[in-house]
Amino acid sequence: MRVRPIPNTSKALVGTGTGLSATYYDNSDFTNPKLGRRDQRVDFNWGSVAPDPKMGAESFSVRWSGFVQAQFSENYTFSALSDDGVRLYIDNKLVINRWANQSATTSSSAKIALRAGVKVPIRLEYFDSVGDARAHLSWSSASTPKTLIPQSQLYVAAQPAKPIFSVPAGTYSGVQNVAITSATPGAMIRYTLDGSEPDLASSILPPGGALRFTYTQILRAAAFVSGQIPSEIASAHYIIPDTILPGLTITTPAPLLKVTALPPVAGTATDAGSGVSRVDLVLTRLSDGLRWNGTSWVARESGLSTTLAGDGWNLTTSLPRGANLPLGDYEIKAVAYDFAGLIRSQSQKTTVISVVDVSGPTLTISFPANGAVVSDLSGIAGTARDDLNAVAKVGVVIRRVSDGARWNG
Repeated sequence: MRVRPIPNTSKALVGTGTGLSATYYDNSDFTNPKLGRRDQRVDFNWGSVAPDPKMGAESFSVRWSGFVQAQFSENYTFSALSDDGVRLYIDNKLVINRWANQSATTSSSAKIALRAGVKVPIRLEYFDSVGDARAHLSWSSASTPKTLIPQSQLYVAAQPAKPIFSVPAGTYSGVQNVAITSATPGAMIRYTLDGSEPDLASSILPPGGALRFTYTQILRAAAFVSGQIPSEIASAHYIIPDTILPGLTITTPAPLLKVTALPPVAGTATDAGSGVSRVDLVLTRLSDGLRWNGTSWVARESGLSTTLAGDGWNLTTSLPRGANLPLGDYEIKAVAYDFAGLIRSQSQKTTVISVVDVSGPTLTISFPANGAVVSDLSGIAGTARDDLNAVAKVGVVIRRVSDGARWNG
């Protein structure tokens, strides 16, 4: 005799859940977390596309956690359709364990007794290896046909308190030190300064730390606790005018220096306001006004990026050499920019150098050989070169040693 469960005739309890806490990792072993958010339910078919632009499309993992609330006091069966591996914990007990590379496969738990309206801890762990990726979480009972667990029956774990800034947003005339705190003990504060939303890859504020603002910036911060979704995002726009121009020098080469080749260019750059963000170099050939772009001389202004090191800057590569550096005068202009990014917050220094030729060409006589005895002078040959300029001509003088007379042709 086959016994069928008798459906519960009472009305289904519809909860007020908002989904599960989800943490996405850019690795298949729950390392390198990249994203924390609330997912309304587990119903994803990513295919070969990454779950988020911050992650790769292969070899990632996801952990969903929170509480599940039954709609009836019945035995429930949980089912997970996944590609690849999946583990499900209900009330902290492992009920599905299919942790393996596999194509889309459905795994189900044994029957689990749940009471209507009672929230029970739930944790679903998933990993993708290669190829297609998907994860779906369903349930069924005598009164519930197999269906995706709805958002209304899923609840996130506690959410950390929204961060608080010690200095309110506004306009200030000087430097501001902003401390960031959360009322949630142990919460990690992550922040951004580019207007983007903080996530698990954003900068971390050390406990008890503060941020120093010397120029206009937008601060956004959120609190993070493992197993919980991030807090609400706190934002503040600090307007701090930067009126300090960068200081700039060119230390090498010296002004009006005469050289045979262009030496490395270096100098100093300082800024007491927002700080120096970069120094660009513009090299102009004064004979025709062309600028050097790193590989050739062009008509438009072309800035070469220098290397910053402390208060110093330098450029040792991408400079013209050999045939690209003919004799003449050159202007070297350096331009310093600060982090405020304002046009007025730049300064420049210019020096002029002259490329001159101070070394003679090199010359050899290959024929006739030195000390050779010949009956007839059939020809004279050799080599002539100059590292900086082309050889214009080679003259030959033939002198008769017996009386010092010279041959005129």
